[in-house]
Amino acid sequence: MAEVKSNLSKQAESQLQSLFEPVKLSLLYKASVHGYNNAAFHNKCDRQGPTLTVGYNNSGFIFGGYTSMSFTQTGQYLADEKAFIFSWKSNDPEKQPLRIPVVNAQYAILDNNLGPSFGAALVFLNGNVAEVITNPGQYYTFNAAELHGDDLNLTECEVYRVEHSRMAEVKSNLSKQAESQLQSLFEPVKLSLLYKASVHGYNNAAFHNKCDRQGPTLTVGYNNSGFIFGGYTSMSFTQTGQYLADEKAFIFSWKSNDPEKQPLRIPVVNAQYAILDNNLGPSFGAALVFLNGNVAEVITNPGQYYTFNAAELHGDDLNLTECEVYRVELRVLLVGPVGAGKSSFFNSVNSVFRGHVTNQAPAGSSATSLTTKFNPSMAIQEDTPGFIKSAEMKDRIHCVAFVMDACKVKIMSAKLEEKFSAIRKKVNFIGVPQLVLLTKVDEACELVASDVSSVYKSRFIEGKMQEVGARLGIPVSCIVPVRNYSTELELDCNTDILLLSAIVQMLRFADNYFDDISYDEKCD
Repeated sequence: MAEVKSNLSKQAESQLQSLFEPVKLSLLYKASVHGYNNAAFHNKCDRQGPTLTVGYNNSGFIFGGYTSMSFTQTGQYLADEKAFIFSWKSNDPEKQPLRIPVVNAQYAILDNNLGPSFGAALVFLNGNVAEVITNPGQYYTFNAAELHGDDLNLTECEVYRVEHSRMAEVKSNLSKQAESQLQSLFEPVKLSLLYKASVHGYNNAAFHNKCDRQGPTLTVGYNNSGFIFGGYTSMSFTQTGQYLADEKAFIFSWKSNDPEKQPLRIPVVNAQYAILDNNLGPSFGAALVFLNGNVAEVITNPGQYYTFNAAELHGDDLNLTECEVYRVELRVLLVGPVGAGKSSFFNSVNSVFRGHVTNQAPAGSSATSLTTKFNPSMAIQEDTPGFIKSAEMKDRIHCVAFVMDACKVKIMSAKLEEKFSAIRKKVNFIGVPQLVLLTKVDEACELVASDVSSVYKSRFIEGKMQEVGARLGIPVSCIVPVRNYSTELELDCNTDILLLSAIVQMLRFADNYFDDISYDEKCD
């Protein structure tokens, strides 16, 4: 998305950001690039969380609307008390933007297969053309002349993802002891809070808005009987309406008033029906379902999917005092010089899972790259930023991936090679598995540039892999060729396959690390 330029001037962006608490605006969709049609809009913007739609016309108006809900084409109205529409005149820059709140929050957003629709009051891309329709009064009260100067023709339409920093202010209900107990259910992981019902709402739409496509998650419920219970799945929620197979899924329970007792871990009985991936709350088979009927309660049905005693799971208390969902994270360290492709790899994998090309981590040269500077002439010291002297299990790295530019293997400096060797010795000493990401294979080989799927047929790339293996002392089977997204606007299936193959290898190597940890070490 870095190649697609926003039409917003710095002043216009500053004015629009003033409509919110501090946020970051990330461009998702630009009609002049992706097309003035509803399908292109939904392809780029569905399931992206809070968004800001911005229209431009020849009369100098910049206008649009905000919703805190995700577009998902449900065909229904979405309730959103935070929704509003706005207008600002670019030829009157000192004037503050006009902010018009929703009148009836139950009908804030018409979530259909058309363009961005704020109730039926302001609809973009009407008829797949560069225009809007407006209908003030019932949903949002405004004067059309003040909103867009009665000029309904668009010169541009953009949609931005609005990224709030407020999740940092949302506090988990888990005590340190409870978090430690729940983490003992897993191999060493980090838990990151995604959704908290008392803050985001006891409803299925809010849960899916925060938790869909987030990878492995842990759902945690609390009740007045002192039970902390829930379930884990290694699959993403995506509202497919089908059961998801997950051999790693389980449900659990722990009594906060009996802190010394180990959590009860109940594995799935029939892995083919581990998760019911519908538009309701977190559903572990049909055995444990949260947010039943959009209220603070659960339903349980032991036996067919998970075998448990209801009294042991939640004390027969089905009413929730809180419900939280956490993302369960593995830790993979990417190591390599600036420009090798670390940030680009992160962005590329992120793009695959989001369904469109993104640029969350700035990538490029030493002047623009976001990653920590890699200096081959200096060793890592205890005062190095980010160094943790006494690492707990949740802080440890589970896999190390050395990132090498295929175009620069032959000219790798002796100092860089020594640096890699020193890191490998330390990583070997602590038993963390390692692999190499060989990036920019398309730039290194013309055959791969013309057809990415031929990467394993290229003798040139095979030679590069063998050369890297010899210089770093890593088996060729642990070297994974990848192509990152750099100039592309759309995803490519063959590129995605290479990226996902690299992720699969990382996960397998991380599993190997977990297998090698002794039981006593896990319980430290």
